[in-house]
Amino acid sequence: MFRLNKLLVCIFVSILIMPTSASKEDSEIVFDNSEPELSEGDYFLYDVDLTGMRNQMIEDSDGEIVEVVENSNSGMNLSHSGNSCESDDGSECFVGAMDWAFNFTIYYASGSGIDNDESIMEMNMHGTVTGNDLENWDETTSRLDMWFSLDGTPYHLEQHETENTHEIQDYDFPDKIAVGDTWTTVTSSDTTTDSKERINGGDWDYNSTNDSDEETENYIAESVANVYIKGESHTALKITSQIIGEEDYESVYINQNGMPIKMEIYTNGTLDTIMTLNDYQWLLEPKDSTESTDDSSDELLPGFSSLIGITALVAASLSRKQE
Repeated sequence: MFRLNKLLVCIFVSILIMPTSASKEDSEIVFDNSEPELSEGDYFLYDVDLTGMRNQMIEDSDGEIVEVVENSNSGMNLSHSGNSCESDDGSECFVGAMDWAFNFTIYYASGSGIDNDESIMEMNMHGTVTGNDLENWDETTSRLDMWFSLDGTPYHLEQHETENTHEIQDYDFPDKIAVGDTWTTVTSSDTTTDSKERINGGDWDYNSTNDSDEETENYIAESVANVYIKGESHTALKITSQIIGEEDYESVYINQNGMPIKMEIYTNGTLDTIMTLNDYQWLLEPKDSTESTDDSSDELLPGFSSLIGITALVAASLSRKQE
């Protein structure tokens, strides 16, 4: 299953170590493998389309859930907090943060036993990641709240989870990336997960687990694609990655400055979540090295010249609630 902390690290690493300048030739985008220069306060806000996840909740409920309505969705905001930290080897590292919240109304089949056959679910998430291009320390905290009533008695379910992960990554990106290129990363990780749960403000039920793992992930630059943001087309390089032995995979679309402008998460072969860049601040964003006077798809995103689990966590929370 896809892990939220993996998504957080993946997006930040994509922004921080994926190539940052590009040229276009013969319908191919070639990325130079140089590190971007980010400033404290830079941020990247992604709209998060959870249609696939909501549909999966209905499908997995075996008829118990008939509809899931999204009431609010803040989008996922990733912010760069500077390079003021140092890694174990003394090299410069980055500090980043993630914030995201959403709220659902869940409608159950008639006769569910829940008053009005509905409940409210809210998820709040915050993550921090510290590291460099080879090593990361990530802490992701989540809080799930559910409100419902049974026979006129209100209930409030709270589930809190904190996941701390230390990852060491071994990889060798090619000097330039173009369609057809492939590469592999090997990641060793140690994860501690602390969780607690209670109902109606009662005593907490605590649980803690530890896990060590090594994953090999294959990447392929599949194709040049057009990504539409606010009605405008942007040329991007589609890069798909998959951990060996798993069905889940992700596709990231990188624009000409190496920025992830769209991400797709597939769980069990089904499109689960779509993230599309909505707004950002990159104070030192490089200018496109190519000149174009009549193709709007090559322009920077509007507003920039003037100034990437999710479901595993939610699915696990829902399954615990239904049990």
